[in-house]
Amino acid sequence: MKVSIQKATWYQEQLSPESVKAIELLSGVWREACSHFALATASKLANGKKGPMGIQQFLNDVIDERFLSSGWEGKNAKFRKNDTWVSISFRHQMSLGSDLYNALWLWKRGNIKQILLLAGTLDFLRVVTPLDATSLASFERFAAAMSQMTGAFEPPMIVGALEPDSRLDKNVAELVFGKRLKSN
Repeated sequence: MKVSIQKATWYQEQLSPESVKAIELLSGVWREACSHFALATASKLANGKKGPMGIQQFLNDVIDERFLSSGWEGKNAKFRKNDTWVSISFRHQMSLGSDLYNALWLWKRGNIKQILLLAGTLDFLRVVTPLDATSLASFERFAAAMSQMTGAFEPPMIVGALEPDSRLDKNVAELVFGKRLKSN
C-alpha cells in the first residue's frame, strides 16, 4: 500500500528506521490481500454461499503475517519494535479513541519515541468495505484528532494515509472494483 505521511505541527523528527521499515512492509499488501479475497470469494461461490463483501480481514491477516515474520512484537495490526509503535487501522471508528489512548500511554509509560498511526483514506475504505466505509476509522479522522491535540498533548506522532498501490490481476480487479462496489 502507498503511505502518505502527515506529521503533527509540533513534531518534525524524521521517520525512525523502524517506521521506514513498517512502511516498506506494506508494499504489495493490497495485491496479496485482494488475491486472498478473490480466492475466498471463488471458494464460497463454488459452494453455493455468498462471498465476503469486505477486504479488511484479508488486509489485517497479511499485515499481521508480514510484521510478525519481520521481528515485530504485537498482533491485530498493532506492533512495536524497539522504541517505535505502529498501528494500522481498518477497524471501526469507535476504536480511534482507544488507539489514541494507547499511543499516549505508550509514549508516556512505554518508552516509545515514535508513534505511527496509519489508516485508509475514506475513498480507499469505500473499496475495502463498501457497506461500512463511513463507520471505519479513516486517515481523515485520525488527522483531525491529531490536530485537536495541539497545545494539550504533543506526542511524537505521525499519521499516514493508506491507499492502494499495487496493480491487480484482471480477474481480481474485476471482483474488487466491479459489481460489489456498484451494488451499493
